[in-house]
Amino acid sequence: MINSWADAAKISTEQLVASVDQDMAVVALSPLWEAADILPAYPAASATVAELLNVGGGYDVTPEMLTGWARVGTIPEVLFRGGRFHWGAVQIEIVRRYCETFRFFKPLDRRHLHKLSAIQIEEMKANEAGKTSFADLDAIDTRSLVTMLELSGDAAVRNYFATALMTKLRKAGAVR
Repeated sequence: MINSWADAAKISTEQLVASVDQDMAVVALSPLWEAADILPAYPAASATVAELLNVGGGYDVTPEMLTGWARVGTIPEVLFRGGRFHWGAVQIEIVRRYCETFRFFKPLDRRHLHKLSAIQIEEMKANEAGKTSFADLDAIDTRSLVTMLELSGDAAVRNYFATALMTKLRKAGAVR
């Protein structure tokens, strides 16, 4: 039974962790190290992992986000020594999968565009121009967006409302 956000996050992370081993992680991360033009080195500092994921993988993460995920256990078993987190290949692959699953994509990064809906791409383009594609976003409250999201049986409609909700939360400073 899920009683808290921590419970839900733990279940989600456990699913991501289940099939990751050291050899597989090293192989899976190799193209990212190459694309980022960084020599693979384990364990890696949070700043290095953020650069690897940003440049090599097109994921929108910061060292602070990584540190927060490690601190609360969202990404398990990240070594903490000398006041810093040290990321092994397995933990980096888990965080890469986490970013993929929860769509922490850099806006309009070509490596991830095929995973986005038309409304998500339209909204990202509008955001780059300092605007939103939802002209009436301020006219609808967050609770209504969540309710519409819950009630819709159509995936495209749910995606529309989810994108509108994320835009509203971003605008309020509640999410990145």
